[in-house]
Amino acid sequence: DLILGHHPHVVRPVERVGHKVIFYSLGNYLMLGAANMNGKSTAQSYGLLGKLHLNWDPSLQRLVAQAAEAIPLYDMHFSPKVYGPKDAQTRINILNNLSARDTGANALSFRVNERGFGQACLGANPGPRAEKICRSSR
Repeated sequence: DLILGHHPHVVRPVERVGHKVIFYSLGNYLMLGAANMNGKSTAQSYGLLGKLHLNWDPSLQRLVAQAAEAIPLYDMHFSPKVYGPKDAQTRINILNNLSARDTGANALSFRVNERGFGQACLGANPGPRAEKICRSSR
């Protein structure tokens, strides 16, 4: 129910297909010793930590994605760090626009919380962690 890609070395769209979430590329999530991407354009200078919150859906008798997080990172070549809210908002806006352009109606759109984490509420049956995200996303 979760696909995390990484090959193109830049962040690519995030979409939801049914109950599944697809991060097409986390960029250079953690590439110790790789090229320093910090000097690249804003759209290429970051990686993502993708996080999915699942909860049991009794009607489907399976775990279902209830919330997702996209956490923008920099310094992936050395020691990944989380962006502050302002810089994270810029990267999440880029991700949201990229996802909408490339995946259309299936695009997953994130809002940025006070810590700089992109968050999206996905389900109707959230567990405790997803409920916190969903409550703050309304």
